[in-house]
Amino acid sequence: MKASGTADSSVVESSATATQGGGWPLADQLPHGFRVPSEPQDPAWRARRALVSELRELGDLLMRSQADAACFDQARALIAEARRAVDAAPARSFFEAHQARDTAAHEEWADRGPVIGHANPAAPPLSLLIEGDEVVGRGSYCDLFQGGPGCVHGGHIAAGFDHVLGAAALRRGVVCMTGKLSVKYRRPVRLGVPVEYRARIRDVVGRATLVVGELRGGDQLLAEAEAMFVELDLERMRDLLDQHPQAVKT
Repeated sequence: MKASGTADSSVVESSATATQGGGWPLADQLPHGFRVPSEPQDPAWRARRALVSELRELGDLLMRSQADAACFDQARALIAEARRAVDAAPARSFFEAHQARDTAAHEEWADRGPVIGHANPAAPPLSLLIEGDEVVGRGSYCDLFQGGPGCVHGGHIAAGFDHVLGAAALRRGVVCMTGKLSVKYRRPVRLGVPVEYRARIRDVVGRATLVVGELRGGDQLLAEAEAMFVELDLERMRDLLDQHPQAVKT
């Protein structure tokens, strides 16, 4: 199961609510762990984003490059030097922040996520927003996400759905994890073409929040998804996340 959001009390906070058609109170903003600022104030954060953007563009170029060995060797040497510079700086993982119960930098960790992270070279990244009772995710995929020729790999589409549908489920103000995700692929999703995910809650049955979503490119329906998110007690969620080989036992 994938955790939707971070395991702390702020997962369930919501400053205001809007009422969805089904009658469930929904937060009027994205849950913690899904909010990414358009322009961070911290200089180091902005510099990290700029570095990641270069890495993402380099990766995209490498998917098509037909350079010779000398070009690749030169690039590798430059990258190795950059890696040593970053490796010499202090480091802290998301899991270490979780173990310390540090909830002060939700947006920063969200910006390093694999789906919406502008500070993650492995992310597309998607941009999330709220429109009425829906969570919307917009973006496009470069050659790093290619499956079939010119098409986005279906696994990346599923990851996009998991994230957007998870954000929709968490608008109820509950702590939950993905229990089941089903994707129906309608048409190939093309590289470099703007796409839009939409997700909304369809029903709530006991501890299960049922969410539906779709992916479109312009006026074309590209894929549909259904998911079940299982509500967990906050302490149970923390216990699950603490069961990690790197966990520091206290």
